[in-house]
Amino acid sequence: LWETPWAVSSPDARQEVETLVSRAASGEYVEVDLDLVTSDGDPYTLEGVIRPVTDDDGTVVSLLVSTRDVTDRRRRERELERTNALLSTLFDTLPQGVLATDGSGDIVAVNQEMLDLLDHPGLPEAAVGTDGRDLLSEASRLFADPERFVEQIDQQVDAREPVDSEEMILEEGRAIEWSYRPVERLDGDGHLWVYNDVTKRINYHNRVQELQHRTERLITSRDESEIASTAVEIAEETLEFPLSGVHLIDETGERLE
Repeated sequence: LWETPWAVSSPDARQEVETLVSRAASGEYVEVDLDLVTSDGDPYTLEGVIRPVTDDDGTVVSLLVSTRDVTDRRRRERELERTNALLSTLFDTLPQGVLATDGSGDIVAVNQEMLDLLDHPGLPEAAVGTDGRDLLSEASRLFADPERFVEQIDQQVDAREPVDSEEMILEEGRAIEWSYRPVERLDGDGHLWVYNDVTKRINYHNRVQELQHRTERLITSRDESEIASTAVEIAEETLEFPLSGVHLIDETGERLE
C-alpha cells in the first residue's frame, strides 16, 4: 500500500504510512496529511482519507484510499502566512494610524497608532468587528469642524475615490493629514484610511517662514537698537529662547557691552 499510490523513500515516512494503514485496517476512518519525498528526492505533500470497507459482520475486508497532491497549495499557504506575519508586524509598528473596514463599514484591522490619534481607549483587537463609522464619528469631537470631518468620510465611502494628504485641524491646534483608498477584498469591497499627525511638520514649516521674514528685517536694519531688538524677537518668539540678549564689542574690541 505504501508503494502504491505513495512513493515513500524515508523510513520515518514509511513508518507513518504503516501506522495510518493499521489504524484504518482496524476500522478507523483515517484522515491523511503526509509530507513525503519522491524517489528523486523531491518533497511533496498529500492529503486525503483512508476509509475501511467492512462486510456484513463488520470485518474490514478492504481499504479505500483517496488522496490528492497539495504541494503547490501548501507552499502558497506557507508563503501567505510569512507575508501576513511580515505585514502584521509592519502594520503594528507604522508611525501612521491605519484603519481598514469591509464593505459594510465593520473594522477588519486597525493599529494602536490610529486609536491613539483618535483618542480612542482600548486595544486594536477589541475594535475589530465594530462599526468603523462609529469610531470615526466619535473622533469628530476632536476636530475644529466636526461636521465637515464626518461629511468627508461619508463622501469618500460613497464615491470610492482616492484621497491623498488631506489636511484637517484639530481643536487644540494639532493637524492631521489623512489619505483614503478604496480596496478590493476577497469577500467584497473595502476601505482604507491612513492618518498622520503632521503638527510638528507644519509648526516647523511655519517657523522657517517666520524666521525667513524676520531675518530679512534684520538684514535691512541700520540702527543698532533696531538690530538688537529684532535679533531678540527672533530668538524669543521664533526660536523660543526666552532668555536672550545682544552684546556689542566696544571700540577696543576687548569688551562685550
